[in-house]
Order: sequence, then C-alpha cells, then structure tokens
Amino acid sequence: MKLEGKRFVVTGSATGMGAATVAAFVREGAEVVGFYRSRGYEALAERLAGEPGSAHFVKVDVSEKEEVFPAMAAAAERLGGSEWFALSEALGTHIDSLSAGVDDPWNLFARWTSEAFARRG
Repeated sequence: MKLEGKRFVVTGSATGMGAATVAAFVREGAEVVGFYRSRGYEALAERLAGEPGSAHFVKVDVSEKEEVFPAMAAAAERLGGSEWFALSEALGTHIDSLSAGVDDPWNLFARWTSEAFARRG
C-alpha cells in the first residue's frame, strides 16, 4: 500500500477522472475526502467499501467561495489536515461568474483552500 497514511482532498470526485483518482488512492491505502457537485459518488463509495484506505464525500461547488471554506473545514476535520490536493474538477466549465478579472481560476481556488486551512489554525 503505497499511500498508507497519506491524506488527500480530491475535487470532482463523483465521476470521471476524479472518481478514478479517489479509487486509486483508496486502493493504495490513502484517506480521501472527495468533493462532488452533483450525484454519483454513492456507487463509488459502495465499490470502495473494504479497500485499505477510506473515502468520505462532501458536496461542494468549488467555484463558490462560500462553499469552499466549510467544505475545506470538513475535510480538515475528517482528515486531521491534508497533505495533497488532486484537482480533478472541471472548474472552467462553471466558473464564468467568478473568473471576471481572474487570470487563473485554479490559483483563486488554491488561495481559498489555503485560507480555509489557515482559519482552522
């Protein structure tokens, strides 16, 4: 188990690349909090039952700052902190209202997540 003891937050975790990332990490022993925006995580959670690691899922739209802070707090509480982020969310597809004047929406999301962990302090 290559990732035993490692803690991750994975965005876009309900489907596609995000779900595959969560599954791979959990199968290698990681503790994962997966962020999802819509349904779909339930089947993944069921498939991962009994794997060496664990996954917990939090509903959040990462383009909305007011949702990011409580989601990161929940992830930090669940994991006792986080060492890694896997950003699988298709953020650009729903960030138009947020990105006016922002060169890189991912930098903005990274700043929000850093602020959320700092508040936990």
